Amino acid sequence: MNAVKRLVLDFAEYAGVDEPAFDDDVISIRFDEMVLNFSPDEDRAEICLSTDVRAVPDGAEARQRLFARLLKLNCLGRETRGGILGIDPGESRVIYSRTFPAGRMTVAQLEMAVEAMLDMREAFRRHMQ
Repeated sequence: MNAVKRLVLDFAEYAGVDEPAFDDDVISIRFDEMVLNFSPDEDRAEICLSTDVRAVPDGAEARQRLFARLLKLNCLGRETRGGILGIDPGESRVIYSRTFPAGRMTVAQLEMAVEAMLDMREAFRRHMQ
């Protein structure tokens, strides 16, 4: 097992998650009502974390307002702390993702990254209502 994937599994054990879900190279962990996806990239020694933020609204006007907000929030990564807000076209959902260097990351550092993701998700949910 590669080191980055091992880090995620060690974090899941540390967080008390009994059975993380596996889908190809993505490991999913549920925190209350939210699922956080971990996509380890061993070649780059990185880990991409992603989570669902909200549904894309129906109606052209509502979609245009959402797209304008996404463009503003994504500008130079200032409002996303270096992450990306985008739309999952298959699910018609807004997602937030952020990539972290994982080569020497510890479980405690991954915990801090997860907490930052959870905080940002909640902030985006409030901002995009």
